[in-house]
Amino acid sequence: MGNITRRQLITKGVLATAGLLLIPSISFADTSKEEQVSSSTMEPSFRCTVSTKDGKILLENGSKNGASAMSMQASSFFLDDTLTIKNNSDGSVTNTYEAGLLKRATISGLQPQNTGSDENNQVAARVVIAITYDISNGKIKISKAVGTVEKKASYANILSRSMAVAQGPLGSQMLDKVFTTTSHTINTGWGYVPYMATQSSGGFVLNGGECVGEVNVVGMGDTIIRAEWTI
Repeated sequence: MGNITRRQLITKGVLATAGLLLIPSISFADTSKEEQVSSSTMEPSFRCTVSTKDGKILLENGSKNGASAMSMQASSFFLDDTLTIKNNSDGSVTNTYEAGLLKRATISGLQPQNTGSDENNQVAARVVIAITYDISNGKIKISKAVGTVEKKASYANILSRSMAVAQGPLGSQMLDKVFTTTSHTINTGWGYVPYMATQSSGGFVLNGGECVGEVNVVGMGDTIIRAEWTI
């Protein structure tokens, strides 16, 4: 994923370590090609992590520009992530990125089996960020973000939930929310801004969002589960 800089959310909630992650790459985008990009041609980047409250990463999954990459796993728990893409009738696209924290079965080397029961599947908790956006004529508009933090097993307890969404040059447009219900929706009300891919901006542009849950899991203690998506 390259170097990652953590941008802190300004919240009054329990979760003090929640923040948007910038995913810079090697060079700026070729602005001569901006008119050619669209929602259907641009591939997002996505990443999920489980970390301690002081920022130490325990588990990590994700991608870089759509290429699957699994960089860390632990012996008792692992992350399972899924990206779902939906083309909407108004021309916008909704990307839903889900990260699930799972506990391995007690038999050594046996992966959790799909038996139709969350307890049998060993799913402890899940964190989801869904972003609705449109890229056209060299511009982007992120219209909606939905964050979900949900406990799925009796040995997990949700301590706090937060989410954030941003578009354009860093710091220009950003909304964040600490929420107490399972899911929360942010309708941004933003218009179109000139598009440059987050991954090609050298950290100057951030188009995307994240959802963060602080979860106490028996066997792991208090942990931060983060799902982030950028384009």
